[in-house]
Amino acid sequence: SYATAIGSSGDRPAALAELVGVILNDGIRYPNVRVERLQFGRGSPYETVFRRLPSTGERVLKSEVAARLRKAIADVVENGTAR
Repeated sequence: SYATAIGSSGDRPAALAELVGVILNDGIRYPNVRVERLQFGRGSPYETVFRRLPSTGERVLKSEVAARLRKAIADVVENGTAR
């Protein structure tokens, strides 16, 4: 939107991070993950390790659209206002 383009949309940082993740993951949205692995009682008889199971993503953008968006973002950084 125009508001986003001029930086006054009020978008939450988490939503913007999710959008960039979709773009970088070729149009696939993966669930947010904060912890990948937990380990308790290392070296003891009660040692326990929890690992996150691999998750499948959901395609929310066509691959071609995500590729074009990546190119546009890179162009802004290299040649636009972020330079």
